[in-house]
Amino acid sequence: MVRTRHLDSAMSALRLIREFGERPDANGNWECLYCFDPARKSAIPEQLFVFFVHDWWNRNYPNERTVPLRDLVLGDHSPGRLLKMQESEVLQRLIEMALRRPKVFQIAESMNLRQLLRLKPSDGFSDLKSAYKTPSFI
Repeated sequence: MVRTRHLDSAMSALRLIREFGERPDANGNWECLYCFDPARKSAIPEQLFVFFVHDWWNRNYPNERTVPLRDLVLGDHSPGRLLKMQESEVLQRLIEMALRRPKVFQIAESMNLRQLLRLKPSDGFSDLKSAYKTPSFI
């Protein structure tokens, strides 16, 4: 009986997925089952999240200065969906991001719509490099 206990992938390293159980495969060997982890994504540094925001923004709204927060949480290929984050965590990270980077991002609120305002467009690569060199975890 052979048991595989290690999943070597970025999703595992970032703790986006976790081991869920085991089952026998077609040959009778045991294999691990994995599921998306709904817990807070503490392994994702702030700079990596910022990179995801810029990258998503540039792909979906390149000429817009504001986007609804809801789109960042639930939109196609949005940071919230790609990183498998709960809505409350995405919103908290966006608020903290705007507080830490007020010259780049601001939260704009109206009567019925919360938006993120991007004052300085970026490709996000400086944030990505920073995530690897000196990651900041919040």
